[in-house]
Amino acid sequence: MGLRRLISEAFQTLRSNKGRSFLTLIGIVIGISSVITIISVGLGVQAYIDMETSSLGANVVMIRAGNFVGSEDGYSLISRGDLNEICGLPYVIDCTPVVEAIKVAGGAGDRSVSLILYGYSESGIDLAGNELVHGRGYTKEEILDASPVIVTWQPVAERLFPGVSNGAIGEKILIDNVSYEIIGEYAERGFGQAVTAQFSFASVPYTAMQLRHLDADRNHYARMMAFVDLSAKPIGEAMDEIETLLRRRHQITGSERSDFMITTSTEMLGMIETVTKTFVIFLSGAAGISLLVAGIGIMNIMLVTVTERTREIGLRKAVGGTNFDILTQFLFEAAVLSMVGGLIGIALGLGASFCLEAVFRSLGNGFEMIRAQVDVGVVGLTVLFAGTFGVVFGFAPARRAAKMEPVLALRSE
Repeated sequence: MGLRRLISEAFQTLRSNKGRSFLTLIGIVIGISSVITIISVGLGVQAYIDMETSSLGANVVMIRAGNFVGSEDGYSLISRGDLNEICGLPYVIDCTPVVEAIKVAGGAGDRSVSLILYGYSESGIDLAGNELVHGRGYTKEEILDASPVIVTWQPVAERLFPGVSNGAIGEKILIDNVSYEIIGEYAERGFGQAVTAQFSFASVPYTAMQLRHLDADRNHYARMMAFVDLSAKPIGEAMDEIETLLRRRHQITGSERSDFMITTSTEMLGMIETVTKTFVIFLSGAAGISLLVAGIGIMNIMLVTVTERTREIGLRKAVGGTNFDILTQFLFEAAVLSMVGGLIGIALGLGASFCLEAVFRSLGNGFEMIRAQVDVGVVGLTVLFAGTFGVVFGFAPARRAAKMEPVLALRSE
């Protein structure tokens, strides 16, 4: 039996049992679409984690005020004195306060762009793993004066000042009715073109951000970063000494819980990665159960189909059809049923992935960086898997059909 005829008869079987086929397809569609969505979003989260890990490096110690145990009294901001003493440690190359990112709208003329805005010290841009490609960073005087200067990410200038080749150095951006002068531009990283000119990053002196956007105390911070010389002190020992220093300054003794958290960038992102992988595995397991149920559904519908077509099977054998011909026909029908469900599931899964991306973008607070990642190889393997899946669960009914005795099959009503 030719391939074209096999395909034609497989689709004819689907059409002749529309209700039954639809119910069977639902399980396959749900399972495959869930897997595609989980993988696409999971790859996006992994790409974000990889980007952050590579940009910050293994020698960055991150300190955050608060112990995250849910107690309101377990919170104390990092003071200017804390920062200065940590910066004075012999193995600390440099350090910077980090003012929490906020989402703002930046504009120039009739053009605008959504920005995630960070506040750093004069060394913060380098510590955060950014590479300047045009202009310069802030000076100490600009930090002290809370000067309205800004260093942008590459797509900002491309969006607001098209055709400008020098990073739009000297141009003005209006943020919250404050006019900022662009003094530098740093390179794209991580997602590259996946994050477009419609959404980007910029940083200003942390003092300017506290004064002009947060109305915060310039001498206290929620976060800071320290850059450790690993040739002078292993990162673990450096963290222990910084923790001891802060506990002493905050007058925390004995078994009292620290009112701050200290970790390396790789540890922090590693924890996020572990949680993400666990979540992906859990959801994949749920999707796998859905596929198993769908497979049982394929087996059941094929058993019913074999029973209904017993006389047809007997007739085919009587006119010369072999066991292999019958086996191939029913296996092909099961594979086509599964692949149709797989293709629909892939389309719905990709659609759901990009819908989730839009949801992440609307949430803000860093979720904007998560982009659905479409892996063509995964999509191809999913199509192959769907076909194989149908063959596996359709084998028992197809084998039953192939082993029928033609005389007994022809007598069937």
